[in-house]
Amino acid sequence: MRLPRLVSALLTTLALTTAAGAQQPAPSVITVPAFRGRPPRLLADTMGNPFEVPSGAGRVFSALVAVYADLKIPTEIRDSAQLQVGNQTFDRRGDVAGRRLSAYLECGEDMMGPRADFNRIDISLISFIKPQGADAVILRSVMLANAVNVGVRGTIPCQSTGELERRIYDLVQKKLGN
Repeated sequence: MRLPRLVSALLTTLALTTAAGAQQPAPSVITVPAFRGRPPRLLADTMGNPFEVPSGAGRVFSALVAVYADLKIPTEIRDSAQLQVGNQTFDRRGDVAGRRLSAYLECGEDMMGPRADFNRIDISLISFIKPQGADAVILRSVMLANAVNVGVRGTIPCQSTGELERRIYDLVQKKLGN
């Protein structure tokens, strides 16, 4: 347990030192819970695609909560102080937010086709808001997922296509009337 923490601390220190030497601001590190039962993952504020939203943080937060409800994505996390909405872990099979999982995740293929469409998928989806003054924010959503292969022990990591994150942004914009 100590080795991963040490490696994480060393990588963070290295990133901060490198950024300071190059006269560039270092990315802030945000602890976001992901995959319950495992230690929280450290996410840099450069993870996920940044989307600028021309509205105040409170309005964007409320719109984001409504978007998650519309998409039927459970929101275990609704932290208005940290400006985070999402879920540490939930599982789906076949679809999420009304579309096939393979539209949002690349988990490889097996004999049945895309694993995202046929395997149980454990998902961690967190959206966070970073204020950019009184009337603008940066909205980022990060989706981490694993395909659970019931025939073989273990999981297969999945990569996000970025489509669900983009859809969340588009729906927030629509709710705000932008």
